Amino acid sequence: MLSICAVRSGQAPFYAINSDVPHDDCARLACRLGPRGHAESHRVTAADLARLVLALPAEELNTLAHNSVDDLAVGMPAGTTVAGAGGWSRRLRHGAALISPTDAAPYALAVCYTGPLATGRALGDPATRLLARIAAQVWSLRRG
Repeated sequence: MLSICAVRSGQAPFYAINSDVPHDDCARLACRLGPRGHAESHRVTAADLARLVLALPAEELNTLAHNSVDDLAVGMPAGTTVAGAGGWSRRLRHGAALISPTDAAPYALAVCYTGPLATGRALGDPATRLLARIAAQVWSLRRG
C-alpha cells in the first residue's frame, strides 16, 4: 500500500493518493516528529504526517533539516532545504518533510509505504528509491 500527501499550509493537498489510509507507525515516526503526533493507535496516515510537519515550530524544523537519513531528500535537487524524518522496519517505510524550494512556496510531503520493497535496512532499502522517485515527481508539481 502506498499513500502520499503533498500540501501547503492553509491549502488543500495539491497531490494526494490514498492519503487517509492508515499505516502502522514504523519506528514511531509521528512521535519522533513531536508530541502532537503521538496517537494511541500507533497508526498514521500520509495526510496526518503532512499536517504534523506543517505544524512544527521553526526550531524543530531546523533540527530536522540536519537529518542524515531522509529518503525524500534523495529525490530533491541539490541545495533544496528538506526538514524531515523517516521511519522504517521490515515491510514499512515512511517519510515526512517540509520541502522549501527557492522558486515556490514550501510544502509538506509525506509518503507511507507498506509492502515487500521495505527490507528494514536504514540504507540500501529498495523502498528508499521508491520514496525518492515520488519526492522527485511531486517536486515537478511544486508550482501548481
